[in-house]
Amino acid sequence: DPNQTEPAHIFTEQDINLLSLFANTAAGAVYSARLLDKTRRRLDELAALAEVSSVLRTASTRAEMLSVLLDQLMKALHADGGNLVSSIPGHDDLLIEAAHGVDARYAGMWVPPGKGLSRRVLDSGKSLTLADARKDPSFFNPDADDKVYSIVLVPLKAQDKTIGVISMGRLEKDNVMPASFSEDDIRLLTAVADVAANAFQRASLHEQTTRYAEQLEVVNDLGHDLSETLDLPHIYQKLCRAALGLLPDTTTIFISLFDSKERSIKAVYGVHAGSVIGQADMPGIPFDESGYGNQSRVILSGEPLIVPDLSISLEEKRAVLIKSGNEDQRTQSALYVPMKAEGRVIGVLHTRCYDKNRYTSADAELLGLVANTAAAAIQNARLFSQLKNRVDQLLALHSVDTAIGSTTDLRVSLQSVLENITRQLKVDAADVLLLNPATLVLEYAAGLGFFTAEVMHSSLPLGKSQAGKSALERRIVRIPDLTD
Repeated sequence: DPNQTEPAHIFTEQDINLLSLFANTAAGAVYSARLLDKTRRRLDELAALAEVSSVLRTASTRAEMLSVLLDQLMKALHADGGNLVSSIPGHDDLLIEAAHGVDARYAGMWVPPGKGLSRRVLDSGKSLTLADARKDPSFFNPDADDKVYSIVLVPLKAQDKTIGVISMGRLEKDNVMPASFSEDDIRLLTAVADVAANAFQRASLHEQTTRYAEQLEVVNDLGHDLSETLDLPHIYQKLCRAALGLLPDTTTIFISLFDSKERSIKAVYGVHAGSVIGQADMPGIPFDESGYGNQSRVILSGEPLIVPDLSISLEEKRAVLIKSGNEDQRTQSALYVPMKAEGRVIGVLHTRCYDKNRYTSADAELLGLVANTAAAAIQNARLFSQLKNRVDQLLALHSVDTAIGSTTDLRVSLQSVLENITRQLKVDAADVLLLNPATLVLEYAAGLGFFTAEVMHSSLPLGKSQAGKSALERRIVRIPDLTD
């Protein structure tokens, strides 16, 4: 002040030293406060990590682990919502496996290709933080919520492989912007994600081991059950039941047998959505010597065939479309395994599912075990049936021989022959025409099973009609359909 008469105060060296002392004291206090705050946050992080680790160890299933994990993370990070996205083998879409808080409504949804911040994290294997996720074009927001959503995403890694993504979010409230996630938040989330990923991996391995043990039990039970029966329909039923036990999400099962003489493949049993398929809806198909059809290929190669997208096989006519009650929903993937007995492929076990890319090589290996077990049982049942038929035929011949030897009445002898023929061949009617050498005419001698007596007046010239041609040419004549 120019009007001031008193001399201005000049800071002395003593003032400077005093001020420096105060500054150093304040700096020490600030440093101590920051260190204390950092230590407290670190302790909170360690406490949260310890709590999550403890809970993950006590959870018995993956579902319990996911629920506990999201609850603890939301609490530790003061988040309004959280979810875990998983990459499912064979699926292009990502599954929101679990979601809590404001994200809870998205649980169970599938994130389509090209959408979702989780996909970016999954592909890069690096964490991602956004102050306002709405501004990112890949943000998956089915409800089109306009509120600001601050988000952080970290990858779940196990054995150097990203198996999923955890995300936490904070929502705008009363027009107040949510706080962004700090480096400390990211560090805590990353640490928890590492622990969780290893826990999930262990749980998955345990579940796989348990499941494999259950599947082997199914295979063992099938072998035991099939050893107690020689009835083919029962064998088919038990095989289908075992296949569903191994692959419970399978929708359709077919058992087809290969006729090496006729060079054809015939579906002998089928189940769709729990109901047995009628034979009329399971047409037989010719065996393709080049292996073009899916079943022909499996029979030729003797190796299983996995079809990730069945629509391609249907379009290329490598597979047959099977009718079902619901035409709007069709199976999307298929698995074919050969049924081997005595070193030969005798048929094909064929399963289908509504999901694409459903079946794996592990599924093929397991299904092959039950298919081969059933193939041996089918072969045994066939051999037993053939042996029984042969014994019945010999008994029938003995009965006819006894009847002929015990009478001189031709009508009695022929009647015995016809009764055994209709029983052994399982036909409805049969008759005998004898050649009159004088007139060269086939005349009725005996008949059984006809509705009218008109057949008794049959008289067919030799060489005329099918019977006349058979007698003249001395060859068997087969007529598939008498109405033609």
